[in-house]
Amino acid sequence: MKNLILLLLVFTISYAHAQMIEYNTLNDQPVFPKYSLNLDLMNMDVNTGNFDNLSLNAGLWGYASIAGGLEAQFTVRQSYLQLARLVNKQYVGNTEVNLGAAFFLNKFSRSEKVRVILNQKTLGDGATLTTSIRVPATVSYKLGVQGGFHFRSSPFGSEVGDLNMTNMGIYAGAVLRRSNSVKIQLAKNGNTIVNSANYDFFADMLILPFNTFKYSDNKTSITDADRDIIRKFPIGFRTGCRLYQGDVKANTGKRLGICYTASLGHKPYQGWFLEFGLGITLLKK
Repeated sequence: MKNLILLLLVFTISYAHAQMIEYNTLNDQPVFPKYSLNLDLMNMDVNTGNFDNLSLNAGLWGYASIAGGLEAQFTVRQSYLQLARLVNKQYVGNTEVNLGAAFFLNKFSRSEKVRVILNQKTLGDGATLTTSIRVPATVSYKLGVQGGFHFRSSPFGSEVGDLNMTNMGIYAGAVLRRSNSVKIQLAKNGNTIVNSANYDFFADMLILPFNTFKYSDNKTSITDADRDIIRKFPIGFRTGCRLYQGDVKANTGKRLGICYTASLGHKPYQGWFLEFGLGITLLKK
């Protein structure tokens, strides 16, 4: 109890001190890069309806502006560790491909307060004390629609047997892109600090009418009775967020940066799913 009270007291004093810090704004310009390329280093995919497909994946995702508000977009992922293949090497790995386009309809900006971290300190009990301030910054948004081709190949364990499954169809939905990049200089010591990040928030329908199944031995044929057992409604949905870096090194001091992905929803044959990943932004131009 004493440790909690002490921690709250330290936090209160640090917060009050942070709000009195003087600074100058050196840059306040959101950036929507024309090209974005991101490397997924560790992407985890968990499915409630097909637990055999639990996997760790690597891949690439990003977009390239074409003209006006039109851009091409892609996501390619391949598993490097999968639960099903630990017990049956004849299972296929998890492969997912999304190839499509987005069209942004309008753009608007507004002033918001964003968090700028001044410093972080590790306390004796292992807790981290973060000192930060909230500074006014320009935040820009673009709203659009997106859609394209969806392909997925993965194992599927069922009462029929050990199957390799392929899903093909389309995705279509809406996307909201957000950007801010603010750089401040502290009056006391002249240190510069940056808060810069781009986000894509999306929600898609998944329409996957083409679904094929093969036994993992690739020798036995699926019978009509088997198909009746594994037949599913071919429509699902997903919603999620992608965080990636957008501003150039001249403003952020970093050529690369951290990126994150997270999504959840319901897919035919996969059931409810949760996907999240960590990676590196390779290109922001």
